[in-house]
Amino acid sequence: MSYLKTLTAVDHASAQGLQKELLDTAKKQVGFIPNMYANMVNAPGVLSTYLHGYGLFRVTVRRTPFLRRVDEPGSIRGVAHHDGVHLTR
Repeated sequence: MSYLKTLTAVDHASAQGLQKELLDTAKKQVGFIPNMYANMVNAPGVLSTYLHGYGLFRVTVRRTPFLRRVDEPGSIRGVAHHDGVHLTR
């Protein structure tokens, strides 16, 4: 498919300007730079929009009584439902 192009991930250490700011924000939010973010920042508006939406999602879900994501240390994540807590890896 000739219309598809391959993006090169932006390295956090060499990022500048808005790309650097967005990657810094992402690292603060999740503790590292996911590969998806490093690629999305090629179009800074895309990563900015994603981070904004993800932030709103986390705030909204934490306030929802029937489904709330609970972050726990380690690789196990708890999801609180109205019928108890379900653990996933």
